[in-house]
Amino acid sequence: MKRFFYFVLSVGIGVGGVLGYQKYYGNTSGSGGMSSEPPLVEARVLLNDPQRPVLDQEDSLGAPVSSSDGVRDGASGAVPSLVSGVLPGRTVSSQSLPRTETYTPGVPVLGGDIKVEVNSTSAGLEAERAPSPLLGADVKKLASVAEEGRLALESGELERGLALYHEIFRGAREREDVNIVPVVRKLVELASGEEWAVEYHTYLAKNDPGREWKFKSALAAGQVLSTSRKAEDLRQAWSYLSVAYQASRSTQERQSVLRVLEPFLKEHIFSGRFSALVKSHTVQSGDSLARIAQKNSTTVDSLVRLNRLTTRTIQPGQRLVVLSGTVEIYINKSEYRLWLLVNGNVLMEKRVGLGRDNSTPEGAFDIDQRQKDPTWYRRGKPSVPPGDPKNILGTRWLGFKDTDEFQGFGIHGTRDNSSIGTQSSSGCVRLTNHDIEELWDFVPRRAAVHISE
Repeated sequence: MKRFFYFVLSVGIGVGGVLGYQKYYGNTSGSGGMSSEPPLVEARVLLNDPQRPVLDQEDSLGAPVSSSDGVRDGASGAVPSLVSGVLPGRTVSSQSLPRTETYTPGVPVLGGDIKVEVNSTSAGLEAERAPSPLLGADVKKLASVAEEGRLALESGELERGLALYHEIFRGAREREDVNIVPVVRKLVELASGEEWAVEYHTYLAKNDPGREWKFKSALAAGQVLSTSRKAEDLRQAWSYLSVAYQASRSTQERQSVLRVLEPFLKEHIFSGRFSALVKSHTVQSGDSLARIAQKNSTTVDSLVRLNRLTTRTIQPGQRLVVLSGTVEIYINKSEYRLWLLVNGNVLMEKRVGLGRDNSTPEGAFDIDQRQKDPTWYRRGKPSVPPGDPKNILGTRWLGFKDTDEFQGFGIHGTRDNSSIGTQSSSGCVRLTNHDIEELWDFVPRRAAVHISE
């Protein structure tokens, strides 16, 4: 009888242990078993780590901080009315033991790795788009919350600090009376997840005075938006990629932009299809390519190229792709580089050759002549007709309007491709015949040319 009693007791203990084990792991995984994904947990930055995030006084938005304006709820330090400690879209699960690891956000961390000690928590928050509780808050209130976030980050409350910064962003990103660039920089550096990344980057691309941050954020925003199917996203993508291109300071940076920009433009402008980056014009009775080009500040040749026309005769009801807007050419002599802008957006980049002994002039010029297969006229010598191997102008000529100081300069093609990237001309800007033909099609008379050292 005693043996039977101990047998029943041991069986009961075993069953209870199994049930307790299943209940525990059911609670931690949320699905009755262990989660296959690594948990997102609250992280505390190690205070003795020399690479921990340190926010200086500029993160307080430049306004005095009053303890009465903080967002803490009593002595407990909780902030239920503002944030729950994690960014929207993140789900946090618990973990039994703390550990030290490298914090790896979705974007590169400037200044090296950040070592973090991971603590267990069971808090969670679903993605939301409700108005921020800081919408319309005065600058003093925003400064108080910024200081709260800074102190949270410095004390190791990474999730809570980022959540406070995120609410500042949501509440103040459209305002002009307060600068939240330092707050958004921290969000880009430390916040993982993709939901808000584009919005952080677009803010910095528009507002960050730092060249490096503007380049990085404009490129990131443009790259994401370039994959969208929405018309406004595509227009914004072209704008941000152009900002990144013009903020770049090295060939490597420009190439990183062009790897995104060139296929983007090929698909949405040069493919001949209608897109958000071009206008659609339906030919009316009495229309001509010249009339349509003049109305849209473009050239007949751009209409022919973009629409892949085999004849210049058009019919009523025919739909045409039109790229309209102000055209400008920029040339950087030290880099032998030319780029073309349409309404401030980069359309193409070309490698150029320049004048011997730095004879290519610097300054602002206007295109005054557009010639296809130009004749080369030489002072005191016989002219050289188009197609003659001695004609150094190649297949196209874009002549500058003469000034009191400079006469006879322009941009032209060349048969001598080896002269590109060198100082070989008499002062004009050279492109290969292939490149000048593509450029020439989009450059109307009176287009501005800016040449700098």
